Amino acid sequence: CDAVYAYHSDFIRVIIPSYVVSLLCRKPFVVVVHDDTKRAQDSRSMLGLLRFELTNGKGTHVLRRLTEFSNQVIRRFGVRSAAACICVSKFAMTYAEGTLRAKHPSLSGNGVGDDWFATSSVEKRFDAVFVGRVSALKGVYSLITAWKKVVARFENAKLLIIGPATSEDERKV
Repeated sequence: CDAVYAYHSDFIRVIIPSYVVSLLCRKPFVVVVHDDTKRAQDSRSMLGLLRFELTNGKGTHVLRRLTEFSNQVIRRFGVRSAAACICVSKFAMTYAEGTLRAKHPSLSGNGVGDDWFATSSVEKRFDAVFVGRVSALKGVYSLITAWKKVVARFENAKLLIIGPATSEDERKV
């Protein structure tokens, strides 16, 4: 192999083994940074982060809070020690450069080109498909607003939404 690739910066089970393998194989370590929902906590200094985790647990076990702190330390270490950091959005790029202090961040986008799919003779059942987490961050509400305009013009237009929803409101979409 030419490099060791960690597909996500948020998992201890990804960062640690990938980093160790890169050291053992003497290959560059490459990590991917996705948008991080814990960005508000991560923007603190390490001491501030530790203090936050220990004092704001309200009913949460101290061991769990320390585990979360450890996860964030490992995430920062992994991104900072990577030979390359691939960011899947502009937000992830800002997060990697600022908070995580990545040495060599690159913006790739998180999409898939249409050249990955071959055309076929399968009957078309939907006019558009959204695949992703159902949330405002992913733009699904903007899509629904726009889709209403499509349906006003093409009354039989069909939209399929595939993905997990994190709240009751999002499940109603």
